[in-house]
Parts: sequence; structure tokens; C-alpha cells
Amino acid sequence: MAGYINSNRREVIYWAAAMQQYFNNQKEHYSKKSLTWLNSITISLDNFLQVELKGAEQNEMRAIFNLIKRVTPKLIVDSLVTEDTQAIKVNRDMVFDFAEYALEYCVNCKENPTECKLRKLALELGVPPYVESGPCQYWRKEI
Repeated sequence: MAGYINSNRREVIYWAAAMQQYFNNQKEHYSKKSLTWLNSITISLDNFLQVELKGAEQNEMRAIFNLIKRVTPKLIVDSLVTEDTQAIKVNRDMVFDFAEYALEYCVNCKENPTECKLRKLALELGVPPYVESGPCQYWRKEI
């Protein structure tokens, strides 16, 4: 593609480059089999970016690369309630702080993780996992 890159294509380029960086920074968290797929994704993103940026003007390329350095992909949950339930607005960080406090009780858990009410609530609220192994993803181990 030569010359000017329109705003729609430019936005996709920003997202593709940001996701490529994100995946490259997450590699230590995955198994060998998962890494095979992650590497495939990053190679595909790199090939996509090369095709999209081929022939672009130098000034535009510089502007795109400068912005790519500042773009960070974020997962944003707009609504955690359904229309049938009553909703209140609460800061997301406040919910996570509250969840972290509640999950302090997940030391030496004796419950069945599939039946744990605290685990179910944390999953529904989108609370990030605390560990990658153990009885459940929120298990804090004894400190």
C-alpha cells in the first residue's frame, strides 16, 4: 500500500502493533504448546504490519511508530449487570480492592473450588487471577 494511510487503517495498525507487543511480553506465562500459537500470532501480526506500512511516507511512518510506543491494549468491562438486576455505579478499582480483601480468606482453602461462592463472585466480577496453579486461581497459599 503506498502513500497515505487513512484513519481506519491507522487505528488497526496501532491495535495490531500494541497486541504484538502485549503478546511478546506475556510469553513466560504459557506452556510450550501455547507458545507455538502465540508465536504464530505475533508472526502474523508482524507480516500484517509490514504489508500495511509498505510504501507509506517517512513522516507518516515516524508518526505511527511514535504513537505505537504509547498505545497499550486494555480490557474494559462496560457492564457487569444484566437488565434484570438493579445496578449501581462503582469504580472498577474499588471493586478489585474489595475483592482482594475478601480473597485474603483463600488461605488453606478446604472448599471445593467449583462450589466456592467467593470464587464464583470473583469470576463474575472479572477479578484478575492471583495464581496460575493451585486449587483455584484465587488461592493465596499460606504466607
